[in-house]
Amino acid sequence: MLLFCLQDFVDLVIGWMVDETVVEDNTEFCSQLIFIMRDHFIHDSTYARTLLNQILEDMEAALSSFQSSPTLDSFKRIVLLGK
Repeated sequence: MLLFCLQDFVDLVIGWMVDETVVEDNTEFCSQLIFIMRDHFIHDSTYARTLLNQILEDMEAALSSFQSSPTLDSFKRIVLLGK
């Protein structure tokens, strides 16, 4: 049960990191949280791979969106996903 709660928490934190409406200080704080939890990713490589695949899928969607409609918001999304 705790593992699923932690995974949900990580999903939320990463969601905040790639939300362009979140201020930079909060994004930096989220990055630090993810770094602190690095041992979890090392021990649960399956979850880490799944999370990376989701981020890559989001990046592909953002790139596709930018190619079809290059706006500042779509560019910001790409930059945030690349952090």
